[in-house]
Amino acid sequence: MKKNFNNELYFQKQKEGLIKSFEGDFQRFYVEIGGKTLGDFHSNRVLNGYDPDIKYKIIKDIEIGFEIIVCISAISIIKRKKKKDTKKLYTDEVLELLDRLKKDKIKFNVAITRYRENFHVDGFIDKLKDMNCGVYRFFEDTNYPYDVESVVSKNGLGSNDYIPCTERVVYVIAPGTNSGKFAVCISQIYHEKKQKICSTYRKFETFLIPDYPINHPVNLACSMAMCDVRGDDTIDSDYLKKRGMLICIDSRDAESFKILNRIIPKEEKRTTVYEYFINNTSAGIIDEELAIKHAKKEIVRRYKEYIKAYNGNKVSQIEFDEASRIYNLIDKNIILSRNEMHVLLKNFIDLWGFDCQSNVCMEEMGELIQAICKYKREDNDERYIPNILEEIADVHNMIIQLEEYFGYEEIRKIRERKIFRAQKYLMDEIEEGLIGDKK
Repeated sequence: MKKNFNNELYFQKQKEGLIKSFEGDFQRFYVEIGGKTLGDFHSNRVLNGYDPDIKYKIIKDIEIGFEIIVCISAISIIKRKKKKDTKKLYTDEVLELLDRLKKDKIKFNVAITRYRENFHVDGFIDKLKDMNCGVYRFFEDTNYPYDVESVVSKNGLGSNDYIPCTERVVYVIAPGTNSGKFAVCISQIYHEKKQKICSTYRKFETFLIPDYPINHPVNLACSMAMCDVRGDDTIDSDYLKKRGMLICIDSRDAESFKILNRIIPKEEKRTTVYEYFINNTSAGIIDEELAIKHAKKEIVRRYKEYIKAYNGNKVSQIEFDEASRIYNLIDKNIILSRNEMHVLLKNFIDLWGFDCQSNVCMEEMGELIQAICKYKREDNDERYIPNILEEIADVHNMIIQLEEYFGYEEIRKIRERKIFRAQKYLMDEIEEGLIGDKK
């Protein structure tokens, strides 16, 4: 099978990016490994040539002392959560992961996140302790991530156990998503700040690919794999303002960023979420069209599984609706989401200014008037429709910029009021027999 991904190129780029991220006078770096550290078969199906164990190989290849924290959520233990691809229990995946770390003589501890007293949870903890594993509890905080002040307090992060790490780099991993890795990172940083230890955070990420739009099929394949846990995908608007580049991120990362910037050292504070990320996935993609083809195939495969699960009452309506939304997107070939379009257009008028863009808007409206006049003059000749479509698109883009400048929400309210008024006029005319069926 033809490859669309150069694993060696990615290995080198991601390794270099990770090493560079460790620059600075920090005593410790907590590095969250996004997704699966071992056995990342989703990435392998979309990116043919991608080594499912590449993340683990990269961190082992860096000549910097490190240790690992393995996270598993108490909810995953109680619900006996299984991996979608291997069908193995998360608990079994953790045990296999720990065996691999022991075999490779890597120091590790285990974090039980969202801890609550439960027979199955405490039984799993006892099993880990019998294996001479260090096990630590991290409690669920209902204020996370919205009430920053409450989270960053002795009753929030301060109530968690502290894992006494010794190496400069600590990789925080899990058997799957939604395992509480970020919560463990910021809890550790919080405790170490109290101990006058200068710690910071990084994220080793594969998906979403930040320099691809949200609705790019490769990113949609990632979203399809996470319908049960993902928040809305969003834009790092601060990065757009700073660099003029559209960067796609998970909304959960955007929310967490507020807490992160609250607890890290003053000299480390970053102005955008993406500046904490190490993600060079796009550098390894050598055939984007083929990657898109594989991504669409993966979306279709998962959607068929969702239909079967939904018919068997095994997934929620919300989860199935999200899967259906993603599946329906791959046939439209519209890469930019509505949010991305609005954010980009707002950035244009913010940077180029009202005087410039309002003049362009008037020019585009004049060209649309001319295009419509020509179309009507030529008895609605279809040859002129492509030009009309081009001019409508230009005017629409300019109108959105003016909406952002003058106030989108207020304009929307006025539009609604006028639509309701027009609807009333229409109903009156139908009732009076002026239009519609006159029989």
